[in-house]
Amino acid sequence: MKKLLFAFYALFIVAEQASAGTYLDSIFQNPTHPQVSVGATFSSQFKANGAATALAVVYHPADPKTSLIPDTIQALGVAPVSWAINLGGGGNSGSYFVPMGFTANLTPTVLGPGLKLLNDSGNPILKGIASVISSQNGGVAFGPQWTAYPIVDGVFVPFNKYRMAPGYFCGAAYRF
Repeated sequence: MKKLLFAFYALFIVAEQASAGTYLDSIFQNPTHPQVSVGATFSSQFKANGAATALAVVYHPADPKTSLIPDTIQALGVAPVSWAINLGGGGNSGSYFVPMGFTANLTPTVLGPGLKLLNDSGNPILKGIASVISSQNGGVAFGPQWTAYPIVDGVFVPFNKYRMAPGYFCGAAYRF
């Protein structure tokens, strides 16, 4: 319990520090336009827990100009990674949970070289596929999560009985 409270306290300290710098942004800088990813959470054995959202509380929008990835590698299609420290909510048939953790936009980096090949091809179908994957509606955010279960089978669980089960979140890419 003390570790959970310390984690929340540390998160807000980081968020306040993030608002002062350019490397990190936070929800506190523009609370009217939150960065949200919609997807699903999974247990550590990749069993689906249910649908969930992830709100980026502190995040790093990738910028090719300030990236540590060399320009020669970026020219091959490997883009810098945007990542977020997130907090969300979700549920399934009578149980509700609160996932928290870290996610990264994987599509630009992992699929970047493939997208470059698809875009460079003369085939309009392949270019169409690349535009769908790299559009505002395409992309994947993935990362480790720890999930608290405040309501299980319609019953509120006492706060001291929350378990922070490890797992994963997979959802739509953030658009920073």
